[in-house]
Formats: sequence, C-alpha cells, structure tokens
Amino acid sequence: MTWTVFGHARTGIVKTFKVHDPVTGKWVIDIREDNVRPEISVAVSSYPKGRRFYAKGARYTILFKPCENKKDFYSYLSIAQITGNSTSRKIFNKDDRQTIPKWIKSYFRIRLYSSVVPKGTKSPAKNKLVTVINYKKLEDFAKFFIATRIWPLKEHYEKIFG
Repeated sequence: MTWTVFGHARTGIVKTFKVHDPVTGKWVIDIREDNVRPEISVAVSSYPKGRRFYAKGARYTILFKPCENKKDFYSYLSIAQITGNSTSRKIFNKDDRQTIPKWIKSYFRIRLYSSVVPKGTKSPAKNKLVTVINYKKLEDFAKFFIATRIWPLKEHYEKIFG
C-alpha cells in the first residue's frame, strides 16, 4: 500500500485497527510499516462524527523509529494542546515528568531519549522523553494515538463547552 507521511510518499504494510474508545467513540486507526525505512507511522482513517475536536485530532500522524534494541520503537512523548484557535503539541522533556497525564504514565513505558538510541548519538533531543512500544504490540500504537492526540483535546473542549 502507498501513503504519504510528512509530505513524502511511502510504501509498506498497513494494519488497520478498529478502536472502540469508551471515552470518545469508534475510530479506525492505521498502523503503517514502511518498506524502506525502519519506521512505523500511526494515522486515523475514520473517526466519530459530530465533535470539533475529532477532526483536529484526526489530522495528526505519529512517527515511531526503532530503538537501539530493534524490538521496540520510540516516539517523542507529546500531547495535543489547543492555544487560541490552533492545535499544537507539547513535547515533554526530563524536567516535565511530573506534568505527564496519569493515563499516559500508567500505561506506557516512558524513557529518556538518550537511553533508547544508539550510544554516541549526539542530538539536541537528548533530554526529551520518549514513549517506547514493543514492535509486536501493534494495538498499543493505536492506544497511544488516542491517549496523546485525542483525549487531551477532548478535555480542552469539555472545559470550554461543558
């Protein structure tokens, strides 16, 4: 199958998960394994209709890269947030551990970027936090998407609109 990630055409295997989230409803999420690059991307192909935040959250794609051990994949730990009329992401660094939502801390493995990439890698991201998911637990990639891209937007809209 072919898709586009961040403006680049990719090919590979796509596994589709139907997720019935008790908080937000029924979603269809694609987990895409790239044939050329060792990457996994997570994107929404269908979402519940009727709420403004669903459309905003559905536009996100999360990209995972392999950890040093090659069995796990990591992505920067970030959550969706709304400022004014725009949606952005808050990326967590090592000093933000106390502000990570409890539903993320309790379910996902959180590590320091520098502990999951090959030793000697010099990056400005060395103090960033990442989430690590085992390659074989594809459903967890979908759950991570809902927990970090949809739930924070839902909370925002509920505070404003009740």
